[in-house]
Amino acid sequence: MGLYRVRVSTGSSLCAGSNNQVHLWLVGEHGEAALGGRLRPARGKEVEFQVDVSEYLGRLLFVKLRKRHFLSQDAWFCNWISVQGPGASGNEFRFPCYRWVEGDGILSLPEGTGRTVVDDPQGLFKKHREEELVERRKLYRSAPPLPPGPTGELPTLSQYQCLVSFPLQVG
Repeated sequence: MGLYRVRVSTGSSLCAGSNNQVHLWLVGEHGEAALGGRLRPARGKEVEFQVDVSEYLGRLLFVKLRKRHFLSQDAWFCNWISVQGPGASGNEFRFPCYRWVEGDGILSLPEGTGRTVVDDPQGLFKKHREEELVERRKLYRSAPPLPPGPTGELPTLSQYQCLVSFPLQVG
């Protein structure tokens, strides 16, 4: 239900760009719009394009992005994504990323302005945060605990007493 101007900034470090397509979605209070694979990020560049969205999104809450692997599995360093709209007089929302985008999963970037629970009447941020925590628990889960080993092979404390009994001389 309006024209949005989207800007995407890629980092300037070595290999920050990608040969793969990046798909974007705008997520607002009242809906979601797929922008398609419009982006092939290049190192140190800022890409700008306009997209006409047919439905009313309301205030923008998230930008979702997904980097598809075609030939190579390269990573992409995304600095930020900025969206202005609807129309030229619409507000500009900035979605900071500042991380490497790897794999084939969907990454959700919340708008950069801090929000409290009161500012989230529909619970979308809470839902997003819970989904993010589930994904991180899967990624960073610990290994199962090791079975207890034999305690008879451990050295006794008396072997280390000589190390403690020497006075520390400074000077």
